[in-house]
Amino acid sequence: MNLVCKALCLVFIALSIFSCKNTITETPTDMVIPENPLPACPESPNCFRVTQAFDMNPDIVFKAFENSISSENPFEFKADIAMENPSISAIYKIPLFGWLDDVELVFEADKDSKNTTFVHLKSSSREGYSDLGVNKRRIKRILKKARKELNL
Repeated sequence: MNLVCKALCLVFIALSIFSCKNTITETPTDMVIPENPLPACPESPNCFRVTQAFDMNPDIVFKAFENSISSENPFEFKADIAMENPSISAIYKIPLFGWLDDVELVFEADKDSKNTTFVHLKSSSREGYSDLGVNKRRIKRILKKARKELNL
């Protein structure tokens, strides 16, 4: 096996191990989760989409996610609070290769409890079939930073 193959195998193993350490918090089963308004992921494994619930005011949750994403210095960043359901969109540029990944978040206040906020998240690659788990790890990182800011 040549050196490049060995290096790629080691990177793949390291990414697999790293991606297993973090988990996405499950939404309580007794909670009615609204349908995720973001487009569904394609069949290819280069996309990750999830909805998370927070027992907090939507404005506070929005600010935490805005800070979380902007702290990662995305290639492009846009926060829109003027809509009924505020949103954040960002574009990440993969170093070395220059590929672009899109991140979208939509915030939705619970109809029954104005103190519960649903955050719909999606990260997807524009090119290629597989991303080796990059988009799922990105969403986990964004969630982790936002939860830290929310003291959760």
